[in-house]
Amino acid sequence: MAEMNQKIARQGGDPRVKAAPEKSPTFAEMYEVVTQNRSKNWKTAGTHAAWVRMFENDILPAIGLKPVADITITDIKNIVEPDWNGRGTKGHLARQNIESVFAWAVGNGYRPDNPAASLKAILSPVRRVVKHHPSLPYRQAPEALAEWQELRIKKPVKLAVLFMILTAARLSEATGVTWREIDLSERTWRVPAERMKAGRVHTVPLSEQALEILNHMKFPASREDSLVFAVVDRNGRIREPSQDMVSDALRKLGRKDADGRRIVAHGFRRSFRVWGIEQARAAREVCEAALAHQESDRTVAAYTAEADPFDDRKELMQTWADFLLSRPWSVKE
Repeated sequence: MAEMNQKIARQGGDPRVKAAPEKSPTFAEMYEVVTQNRSKNWKTAGTHAAWVRMFENDILPAIGLKPVADITITDIKNIVEPDWNGRGTKGHLARQNIESVFAWAVGNGYRPDNPAASLKAILSPVRRVVKHHPSLPYRQAPEALAEWQELRIKKPVKLAVLFMILTAARLSEATGVTWREIDLSERTWRVPAERMKAGRVHTVPLSEQALEILNHMKFPASREDSLVFAVVDRNGRIREPSQDMVSDALRKLGRKDADGRRIVAHGFRRSFRVWGIEQARAAREVCEAALAHQESDRTVAAYTAEADPFDDRKELMQTWADFLLSRPWSVKE
């Protein structure tokens, strides 16, 4: 090895630099490798689906067939810039995802630089504008949910969304719930840390209406880890309802927010938050705990990490459910 390094140095090379492979893989091939390696660490099926969807729809058609060694910063700029509008936007996420693939390429000696990382210095910084998810004004929610029950939608999808709204949960938390997480005797839903955005266990008090939804789903006695809201996909696989399934169902509902935007699943958390303040007059910390929000102030978070107003949350969630489903309701498919 020492002789080889000396030979490289005599020829003007740097023995510390890994020799480039003879053939550079295409970006699509490198994407497949990175996706496979990330498959063990996806937090939710929705995160995985969003990663794949962005690459297949927006990135691979543009540079997928090019060798990673030949892709230029201009190639990436052409993909990212049209949707570049600051942190958290589609362009920002696209650049970030492309950077992840090139990081793997650099680490394996397929090219010396990461053009997606360099792109940050070229694109102008944009002041981030906080834009909430399209949400239904809470006063319209009871009528909307009455309409929701009449729509012809697959039962697991319909009830998963209703369960999500009643518990003020995130979509992936509700669609991915298993029977192991449900304690019918304690009337609670214990979401494990690995399925929570904050990375810590969240115990949700279940209202009478949420328990009624669970009673409509068949409990498989032999498998506690079975999905509560299981669907069968086109390939015959049992899985949780996808984000696309829920989006299609909400599109049938046809409801829009105050700005005329079609409502999305996550927007119901905002509906709950506004209702909690304006109508229920609930304390801020109770609403935030119900939403499993992390305290941004680290000092406050350190003092409140162990505090959980569970009894107050229990009362609030039942009041929310009574408000939403004040009319007679039933499950139809």
